[in-house]
Amino acid sequence: MPTTTARVRPLAAGSARRQAARIATTLALVLTLGPIGYGTVVVPRADAATVSVSKQKPKPKPKPKPKPKPKPKPQSGIVADSGFKPAVDGFGFENYTTTDPAGNPVTNLTMAEMRKLFGSAVCSDAEAAGCVLTPEAQQWMTENNEGMDGGHCFGMATTSLLLWKKKIASAGFGGGPVDRLKLAGNVALQRQIAYAFVFQGLANVRKAMFTGTPDQVLRELIRTLKPGSPQLWTLGFLKRGGGGGHEVTPYAVQNEGGGKYAILIWDNNYPRVTRRVQVNTKADTWSYYLSTNPGVPSAQWEGDAGTRSLELTPAPAGLGEHPWPYDLRDSALGKGQLGAAAPKAGSPTEVFLDSSDLTSHGHLLLTDDAGQHTGYLDGKLVNQIPGATIQQNMLDNWQDSQEPDYFIPAGTHFTVGIEGDGLTATDDTGVGVIGDAYDLTVDGIQLHPGDQQTIDPAADGSSVSYSFTDAQSPVISLGASYPGSYYTFTIHAAVHGSGTITAQLPLDTGQFSLSEPAQSSPGGYTVAVEREDEHGVRSDQIPGFTLQSGDTAALDYTSWDQGGTMSPFILGSHNQATPQATAAG
Repeated sequence: MPTTTARVRPLAAGSARRQAARIATTLALVLTLGPIGYGTVVVPRADAATVSVSKQKPKPKPKPKPKPKPKPKPQSGIVADSGFKPAVDGFGFENYTTTDPAGNPVTNLTMAEMRKLFGSAVCSDAEAAGCVLTPEAQQWMTENNEGMDGGHCFGMATTSLLLWKKKIASAGFGGGPVDRLKLAGNVALQRQIAYAFVFQGLANVRKAMFTGTPDQVLRELIRTLKPGSPQLWTLGFLKRGGGGGHEVTPYAVQNEGGGKYAILIWDNNYPRVTRRVQVNTKADTWSYYLSTNPGVPSAQWEGDAGTRSLELTPAPAGLGEHPWPYDLRDSALGKGQLGAAAPKAGSPTEVFLDSSDLTSHGHLLLTDDAGQHTGYLDGKLVNQIPGATIQQNMLDNWQDSQEPDYFIPAGTHFTVGIEGDGLTATDDTGVGVIGDAYDLTVDGIQLHPGDQQTIDPAADGSSVSYSFTDAQSPVISLGASYPGSYYTFTIHAAVHGSGTITAQLPLDTGQFSLSEPAQSSPGGYTVAVEREDEHGVRSDQIPGFTLQSGDTAALDYTSWDQGGTMSPFILGSHNQATPQATAAG
């Protein structure tokens, strides 16, 4: 095949110079304009052919290093919610004291609630169809009923939760939603709230309580306030320095940021309203603006890690039957053994103050034989007696300031000082002591500003001395239990000046006596005696008599105890050689 040779026509000298000039111009434009983009840069000319210049693709930029993920912020808003709703699950009526919304007196504990709480141990005859309360049980019930004069907050907070979780049925109180239940005329509901109110004093309930710093209590609520949680807490907060507390129903926790939280509560002083207890976890403090009701000015209650004044109580813990703490020392004991000191393994001895004024009253100071104190010392609440505990009462009104109840280990001898410091007016005062198989009270004390009076009970309750600084008309009662029988001796006294009254009731001797030591003012006395046993209740009245300074009146009730007549009091006096006798009623 023939070979073809391509011929290239050489450019003329002028054409070559023009072609070189065009190329140089094009390169200069490219360098001046810089890169415009990927692809071709076209420089048009009217008298020249198109010249294409390819642009080189730049190197890719290095990928930026990933930024560290920010730490998650604390969750804001609701962090715990049990599902309880104040508008429907709380009562529609306000916390109350002694009357219902219609102005009628309310019913609190009765014998039926006492038996529901403690079984037949509170009955003088467990085999009888009915139940007559023992003196100790009657005194315990009376003292707790009077304690509700300051409000029923604990009972309302507890009962609302029990109804919400259907631990008890609303049918027995009228039926329907809780917020629609009526208090006025609803005796069954009144008694239920009173029954739940006394849960706070039961030993098994107090053992199950959770007490801690504000932060610890808050964490426990966050942990347990969840739908379906078996834990049903009521929340109690106490006044700084003592003087009472208030109980509410917590149902949710809200994170407000910055370490601040709000415990959302139903406060039984505010029907159908959500209220907030503020907790600062950084400072470990809490605060709450409390009022009797929306129409009364509020006051701030607060506390910190040092006060430990927040407490959680499990609402169902009080259900069921509990051991009666003041049962007989030993049902096998016979006469002649009950006069011994109460065993130290027994239940603590309870001491309480009753006052006619819930805002201004005297204080108690208990002192053991070692000089250690429990109660108010120089205006401050102290607890120095080993093993002693102090129980604050939950109130309706933040302005009220009830005296707490004191519990002293069994077998510990102590005196009770009744202090009138801080009083601005005379207060009608009573003091009670409930121990293992005995109880005693001194009522009708006229406590004047600055007074200092003393009650000295024996460790086994077999005697009591009451010392006073001016004229008094006290009512002194001694109750004692013996297997199968229960005795109450009540003394009405009227003394005309300072002095001491001592009453002795050692059941092992069958003797009762009254005495006034030397330097006491003369006094007039009447004595009533009551005995409960399987045959019923017997009572007798001894007419009035007078004791001079240093006199003693002794009563041998053995024959009466055996079904005979009451013997007369035998009066012994340092002024008379022969004892005098009084006539029995």
